[in-house]
Amino acid sequence: MNLDKITLFYHRGVDILFIKHPTRTSLGVIFGFILDGLINLFFPVLDKSSIIAITHIRLWHSIAAGICLLHSPSFFRFIFRKPIGPESIDEIIEIINATNLTEIEKREKFEKVIDKVIEKALENEQFKQRFQAQQEQTRQNPPPSLD
Repeated sequence: MNLDKITLFYHRGVDILFIKHPTRTSLGVIFGFILDGLINLFFPVLDKSSIIAITHIRLWHSIAAGICLLHSPSFFRFIFRKPIGPESIDEIIEIINATNLTEIEKREKFEKVIDKVIEKALENEQFKQRFQAQQEQTRQNPPPSLD
């Protein structure tokens, strides 16, 4: 792989991070600059006592570390939990589960969230057609009753 392909791959990855989580990524870049400044400020002390070759740490290493650090909640959420939907819906579900509501109240909140998601999805014409076709199929072939 040549350097141009590596650079293109890197830029695409950063662009995706900026689109998906602009605040987190921007703060990660700023944190990287601060980290690089601290490394340069304390270079004499770090160079003598460090196991790592501080002279090899460049600005882009610090920026990458900052971005990774600020995106770590997303990484852990992806690894340790099965996502239900988009991150915002997962967060709403977590908030509802963390409240001191009764099970009936929680169920009502979940139903409201689901209704909002379906309402938003129905704005997409292709989804609306698939949803209506599924409803029609369910009317023609109703599921067996649980009685």
